[in-house]
Amino acid sequence: MLGAGCSSLHCDDAKEPIGPAQGKFSQECASQLDNCPQGHEMAPCPEEAGSFKCKQCSDATFQPDRNVWGDKCRLRKVCNSRPNMTYKDYGSTIRDADCKCRPGYHFENIDQRACVPNKVCDKGYGQGDYGKCEKCIDLNMYSDKKDKIQTCQPLTNCEKDSRCTKTKSNGTFDNVCGGSRVKDVAKCENATAENTNGDDQGFLGTGAVIGLVVGSVVVILFIIFIFICLRRRRQSRNVEDPLTEDQFKKLMERIIEKSDEEEAYCKKVLSASFREIEDRIDRQKWSLAQELFRNHYQPAMYEVIVDKYKDKECKFAVNGYLQDWREYMGETAQSVQFLFRCLKQCRREDIVYEICNKFREGYPEVVIDAEAQLENGVVKKRKPNSKYSNGILSTLFPCSSCGNHRQHGNANKQENNETKDKLLNLESSPSKEENMCGKDVDLQPHDAGAIYRERPSPSAPVIDEAGHVHVVVPFNRAMSFPIQASS
Repeated sequence: MLGAGCSSLHCDDAKEPIGPAQGKFSQECASQLDNCPQGHEMAPCPEEAGSFKCKQCSDATFQPDRNVWGDKCRLRKVCNSRPNMTYKDYGSTIRDADCKCRPGYHFENIDQRACVPNKVCDKGYGQGDYGKCEKCIDLNMYSDKKDKIQTCQPLTNCEKDSRCTKTKSNGTFDNVCGGSRVKDVAKCENATAENTNGDDQGFLGTGAVIGLVVGSVVVILFIIFIFICLRRRRQSRNVEDPLTEDQFKKLMERIIEKSDEEEAYCKKVLSASFREIEDRIDRQKWSLAQELFRNHYQPAMYEVIVDKYKDKECKFAVNGYLQDWREYMGETAQSVQFLFRCLKQCRREDIVYEICNKFREGYPEVVIDAEAQLENGVVKKRKPNSKYSNGILSTLFPCSSCGNHRQHGNANKQENNETKDKLLNLESSPSKEENMCGKDVDLQPHDAGAIYRERPSPSAPVIDEAGHVHVVVPFNRAMSFPIQASS
């Protein structure tokens, strides 16, 4: 306290003795001065040789102990000259300054030489000395954050506030106190046990809710998967079932009509058209641009477009000038019709076909399903249930469709055998040309083959036991199978 009081005073000028009345501690010159108190150092008196006095330490130094001649005041720490470090205590003439690191940093050791970044402590752990993560529950504390700054926080003492502890902390959260005050906190143990059972039931209820949510998500993902598979199957069927020319023209007219009626549908058609053009246009990219901007109100707009997008890749260039054209023409049915006409002018009617083919499912009255059956010239559609049931079964259980393919294969084999028998019967039956072989009559190939097969031809001779050749076995060509000869 003496040093702290003298920090703002000039104690050298004071004439009163320091310390006990015997005069052992004095700032006056004395020939027999044993030691100096805290916050001072022993200094010689220049006017009296062999005499000493106690001199107070400066503002930048301190002396924590009683000292004798030669024990000088010590320099205090300087904290604000180092990065991420500041003063915790500026100190005084009797104690050194104390430094601290800024939030998020810590000292490597007790020397307080440098501040280094903290590491992340999980929930239940707080920042300790020298960057160590301390387990809060061992200190009867908690930490509910995972960060680099928070230290362990003291737990709430519910009993001190005459409340029962409803939920006891495990170190990751604070104690949860009951709502009402109690007269005897000793009865809180039974209440805590009951609350624990209630919490277990609540946990079971939470688990059921989580299971229900997870199950719902799985079902939704399964439905989305089935939808995607059916859509891909439908798209592949569209590729396998090409449109006829009449269907293509009618479908294009219906798309333009619906684009005129619904603005949203028109935007959808234009977006799909742009994607198809970007993927397919290739060499005709500048021909299409020339047709699209031929009637533009600005002169030489085509040259402006070419100069604007000539350095970009094909797909980005096409997308760029299509968006410019869309902004110029607008999103109307006339734009769709004009775009189709420009594609035809560039001899890319195949792109128009692919665009229309993407929207074929919306017009079943125009496009006849390729799997429809004809009975007496009347189109008979397949049952709608079989369309989706077969698609789902073949998607989920591909092996289940092997039986159907096997049945179709057996049926095809039977049909092939039946066709082969009919062909042989037809070729082996006598025809009119066979009786008219002496006349010069033009014969059809199958008739000529039938006549040729009816003629016997020699085969290898049969040798008897004596070694004589005496039998020639005829070979009926009607029993042979047709052979495809190659050059």
